[in-house]
Amino acid sequence: MDKKLLRKELLAVRQEIAATRPEAAKELARNIVGWLEANPQFSSVGLYYPIQSEPDLMEALGAWQSEKPGRMLALPVVMKGKMGYYQWTPGVEMVESGFHIMVPKEKIPFFTIAPERFPGCALVPAPLYANMYLCPG
Repeated sequence: MDKKLLRKELLAVRQEIAATRPEAAKELARNIVGWLEANPQFSSVGLYYPIQSEPDLMEALGAWQSEKPGRMLALPVVMKGKMGYYQWTPGVEMVESGFHIMVPKEKIPFFTIAPERFPGCALVPAPLYANMYLCPG
């Protein structure tokens, strides 16, 4: 099957799920938080600002972060042509960046805060996923 066609079809399925099963995003968020709780070695998490029909994990992960000192969250950005992360905490002011992606107004590069703890786990929205987690640490 053509990759572009498959992606289009899978995005349509994700949009349908978002429209017909709004509880699915909350269930996914609970599962991710449960996994993080069971794997405390991942105290820094890269997440995404949801666009289109992507599940919104920000509230649940913000609550996870606030429950224990030392937990950190970061949003991906392109910095000088390379992937980087800005520190994010709930309630910070957000501004629009490239591709209509929201980023924290105060751009604090994550790696300057905790270079030894560059996000140990990155959550990536995908139109299809396998029954596995990949957190290279």
